[in-house]
Amino acid sequence: MTASSPSRWSRRRFLGATGAGVVAVALGGCQDDGNAGRGPVGPSATTSTAPPEPELETLEAIDHGAPQGPAPFGLGVASGDPDHESVVLWTWVDRDPSAPVPLLVEVARDDAFEAIVAREELRADPAEAMTARIVVRGLAPDTRHWFRFVLDGHVTPAARTRTAPAPGALPDQPLRVGHLSCQRWSSGYWTALDDVAAQAPDVVVHCGDYVYESDSGSVRPVDEAPPTDLDGYRALWRRYKAEPELQAAHAVAPWLITWDDHEVVNNYQGTATTAGPGGEQLLERRAAAYRAWWEFTPTRLEPPEGPDLAIHRVVDWGGLTRFVLLDTRQHRDEQPCDDAVGTDLGPRCDGTATTTMLGDAQEAWFDEVATGHDAVWTTVVQQVVVHQWRIVPGNVLWNLDQWDGYTGARRRFLETLSRSAAPVVLSGDVHSSWVADLWMDFEDDESPVVGTEFVAPGVSSDIPDRLRQASALVEALSPHIAWSETTRRGWVLHEVDADGWRAAYRLVDDVTVPDGTITEATTWAVDAGTPGLA
Repeated sequence: MTASSPSRWSRRRFLGATGAGVVAVALGGCQDDGNAGRGPVGPSATTSTAPPEPELETLEAIDHGAPQGPAPFGLGVASGDPDHESVVLWTWVDRDPSAPVPLLVEVARDDAFEAIVAREELRADPAEAMTARIVVRGLAPDTRHWFRFVLDGHVTPAARTRTAPAPGALPDQPLRVGHLSCQRWSSGYWTALDDVAAQAPDVVVHCGDYVYESDSGSVRPVDEAPPTDLDGYRALWRRYKAEPELQAAHAVAPWLITWDDHEVVNNYQGTATTAGPGGEQLLERRAAAYRAWWEFTPTRLEPPEGPDLAIHRVVDWGGLTRFVLLDTRQHRDEQPCDDAVGTDLGPRCDGTATTTMLGDAQEAWFDEVATGHDAVWTTVVQQVVVHQWRIVPGNVLWNLDQWDGYTGARRRFLETLSRSAAPVVLSGDVHSSWVADLWMDFEDDESPVVGTEFVAPGVSSDIPDRLRQASALVEALSPHIAWSETTRRGWVLHEVDADGWRAAYRLVDDVTVPDGTITEATTWAVDAGTPGLA
């Protein structure tokens, strides 16, 4: 860890007895209980790259004409899932949804669009909620690009994206990765997204809970019932995407997006929920929610068919890292144990060791892709906390919604990490900040370390009071945990090169006001050649 971190961390012995009242603690991740714009683009988002090299082939500029009709791009623009020669570009148009609407996208090597390298036609389709996406190919590797959409003379502001390095190549500069999770709009202001725009990382990963099906938080409550059909989920996504802070954060970098539970319904597990409809009703809701997720995110995925959408995928960043994006919701087994103490809380049972978190197919795929590459790092992007949270001694109280409720699946997951190159896991879900080494056996104080997990705080979602009360005890009883913070929201900025990994937690002092202050609360480091925190 760096000088701004707490004193050098080492493994700690489990503490002894605990207070009797702790057994009643409930540790919910991304729950709806409890209390629950702006967005200027920062200077680095609009600063031109160096002048294009003389041999670069460019297109002639064209006159797009005077704007006609109302401004159509009310949800901004986005890019995502880049590779070394292409990237997905996305927007939405506010036009009559009775027929497809043709539009243009332009890609340039400078923000003034003097070196245009691609111009493509695409269309916003009523069948896709008037969203439009295109994979623009033939771009130079490891290069910053700017893009804009054009319709009826209206031209979006220049937005920044970039391509990955060529296969096997290492970038000249450290890769800067933004790490986000849990942005319940009604629970707080999006100061963290303003900061993402200002910092302008090279790529952003989002671990899920991008939207919330229930938005009755205490700061900016929304008087709307949770969606249950496609129209409702589409309206939810439009409401979130209309916010300028979110648009600004999308305008500075390509995003790699996965989902968690609130894109559908709180704490669902495959075809079951701990509260609310399950079975066929949940499958119908899943079909609508997955469709809306696909329509409003810049991914390369094919559209879903009914209630199924395989979103686990790989994005390679040259020879530096392989991003492996997982799905811990759609394919997991229903929790086998009774949540005797509270929602998703209780003792483990025999089924904990046999149920799956990823599903058999995704688990086999993960083992193959996480171990079958030559990059320096393996970056796993997923949702729920992997490392163990011991709340009280004995088999009394676990958060069964996390990997703690799927111990057999976690063992297989950790075995895969042990055979992967320099694994780092990026997680979210619990609205709070955690840094931990991943031990092969969390019950063995001398267990081998197989990797490191960084859990991002929520952008704005509530931190349950009971989690705040229990966090110090969880940390004390869990010697693999290096640090936690359960009072502030924010995000994590990672800097990665071939030698090391640096994680900086950028936290907001108060998300209940629109002008919160961001500070770099702590930084942590991992060496590429040695598993675990440096």
